[in-house]
Amino acid sequence: MARDQDWEEDEKEESDEESWKKAHNEWKSGLGAADTGAEDAFFHAEDCIPIWNEQEWETFIQRVDRTGHRIIAYYEKFWNHADRDRVVEEAMALYCIREAFRHFNPHTSRRNYIKYYLQPELKRMGLADPDYQDFFQAKEQALNRLNAYRQTRDFHRHSKYWILTLPESTRKEPPIQQLYQHSALAVTKFAAGHIMGYQPCTLGGHIALCKTALTQLNRSLDALIAVNQYGWLGEAKYLFLDELILEARNAVGFHIVELINTLSRHLEK
Repeated sequence: MARDQDWEEDEKEESDEESWKKAHNEWKSGLGAADTGAEDAFFHAEDCIPIWNEQEWETFIQRVDRTGHRIIAYYEKFWNHADRDRVVEEAMALYCIREAFRHFNPHTSRRNYIKYYLQPELKRMGLADPDYQDFFQAKEQALNRLNAYRQTRDFHRHSKYWILTLPESTRKEPPIQQLYQHSALAVTKFAAGHIMGYQPCTLGGHIALCKTALTQLNRSLDALIAVNQYGWLGEAKYLFLDELILEARNAVGFHIVELINTLSRHLEK
């Protein structure tokens, strides 16, 4: 059985730009029916997995990286990655899930992680490969099928492309910087929520991150209005971006309601 320190194997410095995904696959390889070790003595105690609501998950997520050292390390590792911000948020979400399972029951954390998170997520995505090699690819495909994500992503992309057409001095104006930053955060937080998944024990974290995404969309709308008031946007472009963000907010809001209803059903059992 691997030692506890292998749990954080994704913290090693590797040349692979997405080493956290590679390490995740390597970490869980070899765990199966023939696996033996210290956890076996606690195997029958593994069924006590709590279902946290979004407030409990939000508190836990904030506590996991209170100093910010880990997220800084991720940014340094993925600095040149084309999709850096989203990779960082997804890596942090996965780390929080693994730490939560350690918190639930440190003696059976790995087994529970596989049984109550990884395997059900794979099944939900229609995967039955025991090696889980397609997990992240499937997550990516599932994310891009979500209307709420596509709407949020499209608003950010169109905003970014418009910002890139502006003179450099204008791009540095606070309302424009805020428009870019808040819309980018909305995308990355939603993607991180999707990594949290749709299982009873992780749904609260998914909801918490999606609520953060919705907050960032609201701030993006405020920034868009300010940008328009300064006269940097033509009427046509403003109306186009305004329609995009309103559609994104509605879609994310409906997504959150669906998640909350699902979690409530689990909590009532």
